[in-house]
Amino acid sequence: MPKAIEVRPVIEARTDFVSTVTRMGEQGLQAMPVIVGRRRKPEAVIIPYALYEALLDEIDAIVSAGEIRKRLAATAAAGGPTHTTLEQLAAAAGVNLDDLGDGSDA
Repeated sequence: MPKAIEVRPVIEARTDFVSTVTRMGEQGLQAMPVIVGRRRKPEAVIIPYALYEALLDEIDAIVSAGEIRKRLAATAAAGGPTHTTLEQLAAAAGVNLDDLGDGSDA
């Protein structure tokens, strides 16, 4: 069951901003995120920079996945293929897969 979240009003978050940033810097990954919003509706989250850095790859993967799905849907709607083989990718990049070997160092 998800934990109940406390949404801090924007005015309160603004008043406590310096102390919040200081706490985030001191506690790093252990710092609890601060959820900010209006009328008890979450609108933003303040997280430690260390956590942001740790999440960057995941954020990029999520954004990329959405773009990939959108492109696949557009290609399918246009009657095109919805997948690309390794051979097609290699050919498009000008790579001869036979020149790469089997990946062993023998």
